[in-house]
Amino acid sequence: MKFNINNLAELFSLVVAIIYYSYLKNSVMKWFLPFLAFVFVGEMYAKYVGYVLLRSNTYVYSCITIVESIFYGYFFYAITVKEISKKIIFILSCINIFISIFFLFLISYNPSYLFINLI
Repeated sequence: MKFNINNLAELFSLVVAIIYYSYLKNSVMKWFLPFLAFVFVGEMYAKYVGYVLLRSNTYVYSCITIVESIFYGYFFYAITVKEISKKIIFILSCINIFISIFFLFLISYNPSYLFINLI
């Protein structure tokens, strides 16, 4: 199983978030630690599925993308002050989540829709 530089960066970010969690726990950033843990574990699971089980890991990455969209939407919505910006963030987050769910079901029923298969 390959362990790339981005996996090391994710692990390093998770360790730093654990170390500084006491400073983050009273703010909106308190959700950043579980989010980083989810992303790291999800990436490792996707690599396991792809490299060890030799199966398509597209559905794993699609699920990670859905959770990331929800988290980033919540995070930016929480720190934004202007009401119009909050509405834009909410709408764009919903669109991104909808597209990700559509992609997840599209690929699960017909893997030939993957972009790499079209080339």
